[in-house]
Amino acid sequence: MKTFGRYFCYFTMIGVILVVCIILYSVISIILGINIQKNAITMEDIRILMLSILLYIVGFALPMSWFFDKFQARTVTIELKNTDKELLEKKFDEIVLKKAIRDEKRVLSNTKIAYVFKNKLKEWLVNDIIVTFNENNTVVNVPIGYEMYFRNL
Repeated sequence: MKTFGRYFCYFTMIGVILVVCIILYSVISIILGINIQKNAITMEDIRILMLSILLYIVGFALPMSWFFDKFQARTVTIELKNTDKELLEKKFDEIVLKKAIRDEKRVLSNTKIAYVFKNKLKEWLVNDIIVTFNENNTVVNVPIGYEMYFRNL
């Protein structure tokens, strides 16, 4: 799934969970007799909830998904001059583990490192930071929100 789709699912689920909580609160208050009206949820209430979900998707989930896809999570490739692999790796560790707040460093091969999250939701939602060391240069695939930290190396 592309980045936009992942963020759209995430933000849409937040709204759906809020609506489900509102419905559960209404049903529990009717069962316990807290609600003054003893009527069950009417079709008008369901229409209003569906309209509010639709407005939430159009007014919040779509714009936020677009924003995160274009300005925060889209992966960009940065090529750096390969000076010293060990020195660059220490700088990457410092930047990624502190600024990008990744939990884990995975060594995929002798020339490839991936910085990932341990949390499954974060791992699904956010793109990994992948560093590839070549003979002539170092290639870093990083979300665009952290690009500025790597351009200065």
